[in-house]
Amino acid sequence: MATRGRKRTETATAKKSQAGVVEIRMKNPKRTGSVTVRDYTGSDGELREFKDKYGKQRVRKYTRAVVRLDLSNENDLLEFEHVKDHPIYVNGPTPILEIVDVEKKAEEHIAQKDLEAEVNYLIKKLGGHELKSFARILGVNVATNSDNVIKRFIYDIAEEDPDHVMEEYNHPDRSLKELLHAGREQGTFTMKNGVWYFNTTPMGSSFDQALVWLKENEDLHPTLRKQIFDA
Repeated sequence: MATRGRKRTETATAKKSQAGVVEIRMKNPKRTGSVTVRDYTGSDGELREFKDKYGKQRVRKYTRAVVRLDLSNENDLLEFEHVKDHPIYVNGPTPILEIVDVEKKAEEHIAQKDLEAEVNYLIKKLGGHELKSFARILGVNVATNSDNVIKRFIYDIAEEDPDHVMEEYNHPDRSLKELLHAGREQGTFTMKNGVWYFNTTPMGSSFDQALVWLKENEDLHPTLRKQIFDA
């Protein structure tokens, strides 16, 4: 009886500490019609009984329909705690069920959309030389495209990976990266056999090495900027 009382106390504590909604779904509903969850032996070799808050034995059949569990409800919480550790259906080599934290998913989605909006605002302000310089960093061809087409490409990249665009926009070496890309396009920097050159001076065998070379030759920056951007 003491053991049962301790388990009930632990469950009550867990109930107080958890809130939100999770969804249990078929990972591949086209492949699997249904599975039934009951007692199982855990990875620790201990029997995990599936019971409700009154200690009554439970069996749950999961189909293609999504099951939503409110973690503030004790029975739903017990079901969630039981299913999430299932050694075959959830944690097996080919999981059949997946558990989605609805609140966390919503927070991640909102954060992603907020970041997209922030990045799009930055892109909106770009134009002319600044637009082309930043576009080169993202791998956009600026030589044969108009400003509108270039900006559209950047918006597309931002929609796919706003983190990457924001990281490049705020990168401490952004201006030097822009200088390297523009200089390569304009001909001040060349590549031969995989090596970057400034005139006959080797800069390195990769973009990152060329960037380091450029940072170490700060005295050349004014001349390079005039030669590249005023050409």
